[in-house]
Amino acid sequence: MRATARLAVSGSVLGVLAIVVASCQTMSKEECAVADWRIVGETDGAAGRTTDYILKHAKACQRIGIEPDQSAWLAGREAGLIRYCTPQNAVRVGSEGKSYANVCPPQLDGLFTQGYQLGKRVHEARARRDSIQSDISRKENERRELTASLGKDPAKDAAIRAQISQLDRDIGFLYGSQNSVNLELGRAEAEAEGFLTTL
Repeated sequence: MRATARLAVSGSVLGVLAIVVASCQTMSKEECAVADWRIVGETDGAAGRTTDYILKHAKACQRIGIEPDQSAWLAGREAGLIRYCTPQNAVRVGSEGKSYANVCPPQLDGLFTQGYQLGKRVHEARARRDSIQSDISRKENERRELTASLGKDPAKDAAIRAQISQLDRDIGFLYGSQNSVNLELGRAEAEAEGFLTTL
């Protein structure tokens, strides 16, 4: 009985592992079997993937004995990079907090890097704004809880009021920081938009 249970458990674990491994594969067996490697490369290039990404495809497809056509993939990737390496996409990639793997050819890299850095500033300002808003919400919740506890134990009211006063100061400081970050975000967004309108 126990052996059967162990087999059932180990079988279910193997099933989960198979799903996890499969989810890490870049392509399914079916996709490998019918792949047009130029189109696969173009898709990878348009996503800003590096040249070693083909090794992941090779690993995924070796299960059915298929090897990627490297020259077709590389040609497709170069075509895809033309779509990826635009200033507009650079700002989008940066503002979404995605990384840039320095994949753009030299003639496109300068403008792409400039746009990416501007987008990255927008992303970082948004992240700081959201973090401050989260801190404000947390402290305001804490203040409400403390205020609701006043009068339940009069001996503790003085200490609670002191905590509430400190929270009020903290919240005020955070609102000031939020205003500063909102101004910074506005400047970053305006610079990114200005950059795109000059192209």
